[in-house]
Amino acid sequence: MNDELILLMDTSFKGLSLVLGKFGETFECLATENYFTNQIAAARISGTVQSLLSTNNLELKDLNKILVSCGPGSFTGIKVGIAFATALASTREDLLLEGVSPLECLGNHEKNVAWFLPATKSQGYLCLGGDEGEKLFAVDLKGDSLSLESEGDRQKISLDILDKYRVKILLPWKNLEEYFKNKNRDFDVLSLIEATSASQAAVIKNLGQNMLKSFGTVEPRYIRKSAPEELLSKKES
Repeated sequence: MNDELILLMDTSFKGLSLVLGKFGETFECLATENYFTNQIAAARISGTVQSLLSTNNLELKDLNKILVSCGPGSFTGIKVGIAFATALASTREDLLLEGVSPLECLGNHEKNVAWFLPATKSQGYLCLGGDEGEKLFAVDLKGDSLSLESEGDRQKISLDILDKYRVKILLPWKNLEEYFKNKNRDFDVLSLIEATSASQAAVIKNLGQNMLKSFGTVEPRYIRKSAPEELLSKKES
């Protein structure tokens, strides 16, 4: 089996994370680059990909596959990442493009952890791992109340589901942190750098163990509406 040259691209957090590696029986990381602001990431994404390739004496024609984050996560970041990855993949018919969910990879990587990711001050996402696969939820905070809705059917979920999990919050989320403090619930908060590193490790582990769930149709996976869409829905109703 020949090694595949793969580019992992994640814009679901703030900024951009790129990993270039070879995948055969295992994944060999060749180079990484991270930018932690959206403005810099959008401006440098093309040049950074070229730099990662040239530093390893490689060219775009050597690339076999692009794995790009479809979310959930940053609305703007995901759109930027998918747009660039789609344009890059269109330059060659044999360059594969697949979407992945770093948040789901984290759920599969550490099945005993409840992974929370903020979208706004009062809304965000949750991924729970388990023997039956990863499950994604929309999270809403209203005052001292927390509610969860399952992906797809948007059914309300009992908070008892969290009892058997450790809580980790990807990126500081003041409202959720205060909620758990008031409930005397232990939790860990990951910085942007820590969250990016954890996400990279989870995607690579899933890939290396042939457990990566990818999507042939690459489109944003938001679970919930953006703030402008939510506002428009309220006006229409």
